[in-house]
Amino acid sequence: EARRAPCGQLTVAVVTWNAHGRDFWDTPGRVEAIVRGVVGPPGPPSRHPDVFIFCFQEMLALTAANVVTQAAGDVAQHARFEEAALRGLEEALGEAFVKVQGIGMVGLYIVAFVAKRLGTSISGVAAGRRASGLYGQAGNKGAVGVRFEVEKTAICALSVHLESGQNKAAERAAQLQEILFGPPPFGRPAMPVTKHDLVVLAGDFNFRLAMPAGADLASLRKSLASGWPATAGAGGAGCVGEGV
Repeated sequence: EARRAPCGQLTVAVVTWNAHGRDFWDTPGRVEAIVRGVVGPPGPPSRHPDVFIFCFQEMLALTAANVVTQAAGDVAQHARFEEAALRGLEEALGEAFVKVQGIGMVGLYIVAFVAKRLGTSISGVAAGRRASGLYGQAGNKGAVGVRFEVEKTAICALSVHLESGQNKAAERAAQLQEILFGPPPFGRPAMPVTKHDLVVLAGDFNFRLAMPAGADLASLRKSLASGWPATAGAGGAGCVGEGV
């Protein structure tokens, strides 16, 4: 299989959040705090992300009325968040970003931004939805995605919300299989999701962790908690892993 030779380095930062129907970004400084929590302490521009992707679930409450009337999500709400995100990215990182593409479906929403210095290098932009609720008829569950290329690097990002319920493991697995390996949600012809150079899969998967009888739950909780770095104060921003 022919492969391209690497040229340069691309850094992608991702935030995923189940908002539970709250407009959390309206709090002054909240978006800036989230961005700083992802990228870490201030550094030179060479350390800044080139691409920043926000993935949300339950941006709208999943009421029956919203499922019926907000198939594309709340477009005005999306616009308000995008304005806050552009301000927050520049405030936190000290450089301007531009929107690549965003799309919503009921409570799901995803938007990608790229550093303005790379704005002329973006091509192949597309977005799409994959409804999984009520056997594929409703958008309260499923995925929204964006895909684009930076120079010749193809990126696909998906915000996912899978079926909830203690006994719905098979349904969740089937939904995820369809999202990743079914027909691409970006229209035809389209590159399959898994054929992109980078695939970002973020969201609320509603997965459950089955522990055997007698398992050391205290050690597991301690191990999971250690993934969250200490913050400057109560309620401060934090991230899992390196945040890049």
